[in-house]
Amino acid sequence: MLEPTPLGAAVALIDRHGKVLAWTDAAQALLGYSSEEVVGRSAENLLTRHRTVAELSEGAARARVGGSWSGSAELRRKDGQAVRVAIRATPLSGDGGADWFVAATESVAAVPAWSPQPTVAAALLERIPIGLSICDGDTRCVWRNQATVEWDTSMGRDRLGLTMREVYPGYPGREIEAVVRGVFETGEPVIEREYRWTPPGEDEERVFSSTYFRLEGAEGRPLGVCAMATDISTSQGRRHFLRINEASRRIGTALEVGQTAQELADVAVPLLADFVIVDLAESAMMGEEEPLERLKSSDAWIPVFRRAGMASVHEGTPEAIWQVGEVVYVPPSSPFARALSPGRPITSRRSTVRRAVGCIRTRTGPAAPRRTGSTR
Repeated sequence: MLEPTPLGAAVALIDRHGKVLAWTDAAQALLGYSSEEVVGRSAENLLTRHRTVAELSEGAARARVGGSWSGSAELRRKDGQAVRVAIRATPLSGDGGADWFVAATESVAAVPAWSPQPTVAAALLERIPIGLSICDGDTRCVWRNQATVEWDTSMGRDRLGLTMREVYPGYPGREIEAVVRGVFETGEPVIEREYRWTPPGEDEERVFSSTYFRLEGAEGRPLGVCAMATDISTSQGRRHFLRINEASRRIGTALEVGQTAQELADVAVPLLADFVIVDLAESAMMGEEEPLERLKSSDAWIPVFRRAGMASVHEGTPEAIWQVGEVVYVPPSSPFARALSPGRPITSRRSTVRRAVGCIRTRTGPAAPRRTGSTR
């Protein structure tokens, strides 16, 4: 049975010896050859030297069981230019062998490059670096791929033939068992369920993200549940979550503004920047310091903040112009002053910050940090 041909595809009929039997107008438009120039001649004349008819025939023979063959080839136009095409070849029954109905399109994406056979698909599932397993209605494992075998080996057990409670003793096993039973009975998939478990004999907790869906027969009868699991213990998303958790633990340990400001700076370095300062406006300070409005100012600089906290990747915070507790003087048009008024973060070019720092620096210090930003 012929499969649907892409709209506008070049079509040719080729016998088992590689001779062109028929040639369409679309094929002439694609390659420039008329039917008189092609029919009765070998299709190998249409190929570049990179691939021969024999090579294509070998690939077609391997895929003959599947009924059709898909791939790509480089063809030669009449003007000598090469063109990469996607090809789908379907065998036709005929006396003494098989002729081939061949459709080609210039866009390789228009035709699937390859139709995997069952044996290839099985090998793919076996070797994919994601844990796959199949459980029956009693949550007993009846199949698992190589990635799951490797996980089981690291845990000192093989789940094949075991229930989920036997694979994961304790709470994880009970929870997973309940999920598998629910998916088997209702058919509703469970997506990205996260589990934490510490294997026997290990100190480090492992975190798995698992997805479950029901396998069904031709009439919708449930056959089992497929589980897909990925170890996300060291994933980027997991590390980001741990950083947020660590920040929430370290910031705000006391109801004291200065301490909280320093904790904020300590957490931000080096996670967000090489050098972080926390300068507070007058309304945020709760000490007995001289009000900023009473301090001397000029057109070039004004007292806007007090330094409440700072941290650096360099010991001793050598980048700092002012120390904790000191008044911070800045030019009215500097990014430091502008960060206070809009109520939203601002980001400035390093050159802009360097100029501002150069205007207000009162002592020698190193160059500005590599990453610079200001926030209210």
